[in-house]
Amino acid sequence: MFYGRSRFPDAAAAFAEAVRLKPDYHQARTGLGMARKGQSKLGEAQTQLREVVRRQPGNPAAHMNLGNLLMKSGQTQDAKTCFSNARRAAQDKLAAARTQLREVVRQHPADARAHINLGNLLIELGDTEEAKTCFSDALRLEPDAVERKLQEGKSLVAQGN
Repeated sequence: MFYGRSRFPDAAAAFAEAVRLKPDYHQARTGLGMARKGQSKLGEAQTQLREVVRRQPGNPAAHMNLGNLLMKSGQTQDAKTCFSNARRAAQDKLAAARTQLREVVRQHPADARAHINLGNLLIELGDTEEAKTCFSDALRLEPDAVERKLQEGKSLVAQGN
């Protein structure tokens, strides 16, 4: 769209108008920050991206965008802090998702798809033992489902068994 090298001023103008109309619209503010970065207006870019982080501290991408900008600006230590914050925010989101999926499985124990979704997330989190249990439960619920067998295989590969 606007991200072609010569279109950064147009992009910045469009994003600035969107931010003016809706200051809490973080995608527009992020776009403005990235457009300013593309224009080599790093101070203005940093202002916008810091505001996104302030308004959305649990957004891993916001921390990553700011961290990348800070690295480009030579602010290595601040960038490392942003990257750590991004990791923490991502871990928090995954932990919340795990809690929610466990609740879905608790409320719908006969739903094989719920067990699979939880198992997939657990693999992402490195908990292959519990993932294997989830996939086994799904397979028990729907023994002929090929996808369950595939997911169980993934969990075994992840375990190294």
